[in-house]
Amino acid sequence: DVNIANKLGDVAVRVTGVNSFEDVLDAKAVDVSEAAKNIGITIGMQAKEALKKMV
Repeated sequence: DVNIANKLGDVAVRVTGVNSFEDVLDAKAVDVSEAAKNIGITIGMQAKEALKKMV
């Protein structure tokens, strides 16, 4: 839950409509935490690109 991530200051990205890990990587972010925004992750960004910003 992105609201909980915001309360904890965690980086979080939410995607929907996925059935496998490969689907997750290809999905686009539908919601991101404030901490995620602070490192350049945006709504609509492909999850695999968001993961690259997290490491």
